[in-house]
Amino acid sequence: MTEANPPAQPDKELRRRILFLMAEPHRRTDPPYLDEIVEELDEAEDMIRVQLLVLDYQGFVFLQTVLDDLIPSITP
Repeated sequence: MTEANPPAQPDKELRRRILFLMAEPHRRTDPPYLDEIVEELDEAEDMIRVQLLVLDYQGFVFLQTVLDDLIPSITP
């Protein structure tokens, strides 16, 4: 491994894709539910859930749970 070729970081890329999807106000008026994010990004639900928990811990999103549905929203 060299400085010019850093190791791949798929988790960071997935978090970036999740935030990008959530920040598209022209596509939706309400925050997307977990299942909508899973469908849109075509990733495993467990992987999306873990990455949302990481984003919540980092302060980028706020997670709500309503009837076992996870609803993330971007923090102001």
